[in-house]
Amino acid sequence: MRRLALVLGAAFVLAQLVPVARTNPPATGEISAPLAIDGLLQRACYDCHSNETRWPWWAYVAPASWLVAWDVREGREHLNLSTWSGYTPKR
Repeated sequence: MRRLALVLGAAFVLAQLVPVARTNPPATGEISAPLAIDGLLQRACYDCHSNETRWPWWAYVAPASWLVAWDVREGREHLNLSTWSGYTPKR
């Protein structure tokens, strides 16, 4: 049991060495919405769907950091409110 705890502890420490990209590129265009809607979008959506992500403390601790970075990357690919003005009407 003690050996298993040591192995798991060592794996946790080594996992912290795996780099994770937590970037916030510059915004190239904002969405123009009424003030109430804009506030709602900023509170509920911007952390995953914009270039203005506020990274929580667990985004710096593996393996949670891997999941958070992946979720943000996926969210930005599907809808990025920081590049909203560059979207075509069809998009």
